[in-house]
Amino acid sequence: MNEDYPSQPPVRTLAHQNRLSGREPGPAEKPVSARPEGELGTILLVEDEETIRWPVAQLLQAGGYRVLEAASGGEAAAIWRQHHPNIDLLLTDLVMDDDMTGAKLAEQLRLDKPTLKVIFTSGYSPEMVSQVFELPGKIYFLQKPCAAQKLLETVHHLLTANFPKETDV
Repeated sequence: MNEDYPSQPPVRTLAHQNRLSGREPGPAEKPVSARPEGELGTILLVEDEETIRWPVAQLLQAGGYRVLEAASGGEAAAIWRQHHPNIDLLLTDLVMDDDMTGAKLAEQLRLDKPTLKVIFTSGYSPEMVSQVFELPGKIYFLQKPCAAQKLLETVHHLLTANFPKETDV
C-alpha cells in the first residue's frame, strides 16, 4: 500500500524517491488540485528508466510545470484516475517494461480526455517507430536523447497551442 495515497495502488513518485535518497520532496509530488498561480501546466511523465525519468522531471519542474511521474503504463493509469482533470499533457516513452506501450496508454487516456496533448519519445528513429507502432499519421515525437531546450520548447508550444511542426511517423 502506498503511504502517500493509501487508497491507490503503489505509485513510485518523486516524493518516494526523495525519501529513499534523503532529498527534500518537491511541490510536484503533492496531490494536484487547482493549478497554482504561475504554473504552466501539469504533465504526466511516463518513462520506465529512472535515469531518464528523474532528470526530465527536474527539467520540466524547473521550467514551471507540475510533473507527475510513472515508471510504467499501469502506474500512469493509477495516477490518471486520481488526477486526470488537471493533467494537460502526456509525455510518454513508446517502449516500456510492462505490457502497455506509450501508444496504447495514450489511446486509453484519450478515451477519458480527447483533448489530452501527447508527446511520444523513443530511442528508435522516426522511421523505425513508424514500422513498429500503429500511431496516428501526425504525432508529436521526440527522439531520445533530446536536447533539453527542444523538449521545453515542444512542451511549451504544445500547451500554449502554438504547435511546433508535427512529425510524420
